Parts: sequence; structure tokens; C-alpha cells
Amino acid sequence: MPESQDLMNFLLQSNITRFGTVFFLVFILSILISLYRYILKLSAFYESRGDALMLTFLFRNVDADRFEKLVGSMMAENIDFKQPSTPIQQLVQLKKAFDK
Repeated sequence: MPESQDLMNFLLQSNITRFGTVFFLVFILSILISLYRYILKLSAFYESRGDALMLTFLFRNVDADRFEKLVGSMMAENIDFKQPSTPIQQLVQLKKAFDK
């Protein structure tokens, strides 16, 4: 009987280690993905500002109203820069959704 108990302890330890590692990797990966999305949004915002500055230099003699509309159409003003939700917040939201 002690051998079977040792085998059960070994299987339990190895499964906890295996699933814990997978859970940790998924947790870190979700953080990195949300950070990557945030950086892409920030990059698009500043790139649109840079494009507007380039247009300012290129079209100096254009009517101000037309130029303002052109630049306004290129600006990424509606990008939401709020802090992305953490994986723990996502888990809480998921639990609330399943409880309903």
C-alpha cells in the first residue's frame, strides 16, 4: 500500500506542477497580449500626429478649413487609452457571467 500512496503523491505533484505552469504561462501571455494591443494603439495615435505634421509641411498653401478637415480625418482622437483589464479582472467577469 505505501507504494501506491507514493505513486499517488507523485502523480498529484506532477499534475499540480504541470497545470500550474500552464496556468502561469496563460496568465503572462494574456498580460503581454494586452500590453501589445495598447502599444499598437499608442503607435497609431502618434503616427497619425506625425502624418498631420508632414501634411502641414507639404500643403502650406491650402485653404485652412479644407486642411483642418483633412487633418481631422486622419487623427486618431477616438482611441481609448484606458488601462487594460488585468487577467484577474477578466476571471472575475467570467465568473460573474457564469453565475447568472
